[in-house]
Amino acid sequence: MIRHRSWTFAVAVTGLAILAHSEIQTTVEDGGTVVTSKGYRFDTDDLNEGASLRRSWVTLNDTTSPIAITKATFSVVGHGGNFSLRATGQMKPSVPVSAFEIRLLLFDVFGNLLTSASATVIKDHDAGDEAPLSERWDLTWTHAKELLTVVVYVASVRTQAGAVWRHREEEIAQSVLELDLIATGEDREAKDVQ
Repeated sequence: MIRHRSWTFAVAVTGLAILAHSEIQTTVEDGGTVVTSKGYRFDTDDLNEGASLRRSWVTLNDTTSPIAITKATFSVVGHGGNFSLRATGQMKPSVPVSAFEIRLLLFDVFGNLLTSASATVIKDHDAGDEAPLSERWDLTWTHAKELLTVVVYVASVRTQAGAVWRHREEEIAQSVLELDLIATGEDREAKDVQ
């Protein structure tokens, strides 16, 4: 499922109004079951055994970013009672870039923010080239157990020309709110009753 959100906003700079148009493209993918192997050789009990919930991986791409996330796959992996979140995928720059940072927001089964994570890749990539993404973050037992949704977006990019692009926090926040992970105000009361 892909959703598009676009709007125009104005910023006053020394008496001038600058208009910028931005579009956030949202892709939601099935992340598989919340049942996760603990990674013990002889312990066959899985984390969340018997659960039917499925995780979601959400990619937010700002069309003004010099690099886009073209493919992202996440997995929660158990290894000897420890857990990690692994990300693999592809990034595609529209201009030559020297570095980029991605950020992840991890939400639990109730839509609460568990934690955030980031990764910075420092390597030159030409425009149009596929830049591989392969990262790993440690998870606590609680985070591995409760994790339901991962939201990933490009936070910062440094071009080979030296320009630095940064994400627009308000637009990312609005896109996350539109995912309806977190009920607020009257919505929360209505959902609690149903």
